[in-house]
Amino acid sequence: MSIYGMEHGKHIACEVPIAYTLEDCWKIIEVSERTQKHCMMLENCCFNGEELWILNMIDQGVFGEVNHAEGAYIHDLRKHLLDEKYYEDQWRIKHHQNRNGNFYTTHGLGPVSFYMDIGRGDTYDHLVSMSSKERSLSLAAKAHDSKFQNFACGDMNTTLIKTKLGKSIMLQFDVHTGRPYSRLNTITGTKAVHQGYPSKLFINEPELKYWGHNWLKDEEYKAYREKYDHPLWDKLKQQISDKSVGHGGMDFVMIYRLIRCLNQGIPLDINVYDSVLWSAITPLSETSVANNSTSITIPDFTGGTWKTKRKAEVLRTI
Repeated sequence: MSIYGMEHGKHIACEVPIAYTLEDCWKIIEVSERTQKHCMMLENCCFNGEELWILNMIDQGVFGEVNHAEGAYIHDLRKHLLDEKYYEDQWRIKHHQNRNGNFYTTHGLGPVSFYMDIGRGDTYDHLVSMSSKERSLSLAAKAHDSKFQNFACGDMNTTLIKTKLGKSIMLQFDVHTGRPYSRLNTITGTKAVHQGYPSKLFINEPELKYWGHNWLKDEEYKAYREKYDHPLWDKLKQQISDKSVGHGGMDFVMIYRLIRCLNQGIPLDINVYDSVLWSAITPLSETSVANNSTSITIPDFTGGTWKTKRKAEVLRTI
């Protein structure tokens, strides 16, 4: 659908992921470049208040030099996967029958990639991926007498990514296990560390003798949250507070930004290269898992333009 739309003169906003195969990733790049049409993946977590706050703190130097991050999609979807009412023809569970890897990379990887200037001075170099055995979904399927009983996808997939500049990313995927939702949203720098779910912040101040043993107290955390809240989130707080706004406001901010950028003719916050790169981790993780977690080189979809350092476009306040 994305390719069809660009071929017919339209800018594209696509749900996640933008592609499931490397072949389709390259096709989308080729068509976008040839038609000169935007092709944005609608990764709403990049526009959430917590993620924008962290990105702004990184930009303001609070974290020092960022060197490691952790993202995830950990979400108990057993009811959704097994219930015929949730997905047309239960398409989603069918992926779990014959595939093994990380099928939902972008909620965790999108914000982390912004934190690390991926595509804006750095990019992914290679990955290794490993899945646990599958157990939890099979037990749920048996208990519900589902027509689906055998699954290839492990309960937990962990993918490690190394960037060209030596940073590391841990990415996890688990929609089988009964456990609380988490995207991890962990970022580690030389001056600060954030860990999500629930959100916690540590400021590395040796002169105060913290030395890594305590997260900031509530009042200290709130002070950082207020001081470094992203101006865009603050600007739109009245609309975000509307109960009709989805996913806590991040959907509204994402669509607002998409429309503003298109109207003003300026680059989108998530471009076609971001969209393809974050999505390509899925087939690459499957290849690694299938080959005893061997290291897999990650393609450069940008043709080298990632080397040009710039700020994340979402740091603009239009």
